[in-house]
Amino acid sequence: MPEDRYSLALTLNLLGSIARDTGNYVESKKHFEESGALREAMGDRQGVAKVFNNLGILYTIQGDYVEARRLLERSLDLRRELGDDYGAALALNNLGNIATDLEDYPEARRLYQASLAIRRAIGDRFAIALAMNNLGNVALLQGDYLEAQQLCQESLITRRAIGDRRGVAGSLNSLGSIASTQGDYQAARAYYREALQIALEIDAKQRQLEILAEVAGLLANEGQLEASIEWLTFIVNDPIAERETILKAQRRLHMLLPRLTPDAARAARARGLAAHLTDIVAQARAQLRE
Repeated sequence: MPEDRYSLALTLNLLGSIARDTGNYVESKKHFEESGALREAMGDRQGVAKVFNNLGILYTIQGDYVEARRLLERSLDLRRELGDDYGAALALNNLGNIATDLEDYPEARRLYQASLAIRRAIGDRFAIALAMNNLGNVALLQGDYLEAQQLCQESLITRRAIGDRRGVAGSLNSLGSIASTQGDYQAARAYYREALQIALEIDAKQRQLEILAEVAGLLANEGQLEASIEWLTFIVNDPIAERETILKAQRRLHMLLPRLTPDAARAARARGLAAHLTDIVAQARAQLRE
């Protein structure tokens, strides 16, 4: 029956998302593709657009940006044809994430701004806050600290108002990065401390890893190179870490490793490979209390 096929397509899509979020990418791809085939057979163009978006996110996580962009652009085209503004804004945001990963910051800004404009028009406060924080992160990467702080503060206010605790942790993490980059380590610690506490309370492990990657950057700025390398090595090798977090950790490792002797670097990396998330979190909380 059509209802049964529709329910099965929904279930497969959900299973694909769960597998993706737990790092089981082969299983995730299988479920998404099966869901997409069912939706194609039913003529469900809206459902096909959703599958393209989910597969695009999966390929982004895996670093296959060519395929990810192709799928997300197909999703965007379908959403526009269907008049689905919400879905179009989502696809634009995910394309912005690819541009950010590829360090094409002008393109990332253009895509995030296009997404934000749609989200403002439909009044989606959750997504407005996400887009503002993404724009703030790009502004930080481009060295525009004042704009970065304004955008992330506005995002934080909105996220607090709507009760988006995971988002609050993300905005606090971004504000910590801005403060750390400007050398205000006391303010950075306060932001990171609150962000990590929230991420622990809601058991958001991917958010915890994002925050730990930023705190590792703070430690490096303060000269604690071995601890920073240990944490970053752990993050790079954690199967649940998101692609953006891994890329950031890899870039920092590339810059930090030459600053230690080979023996010290090997020892720090060995500790990172042997560590558990609870170990690194405990160390971070102790560091942030100082």
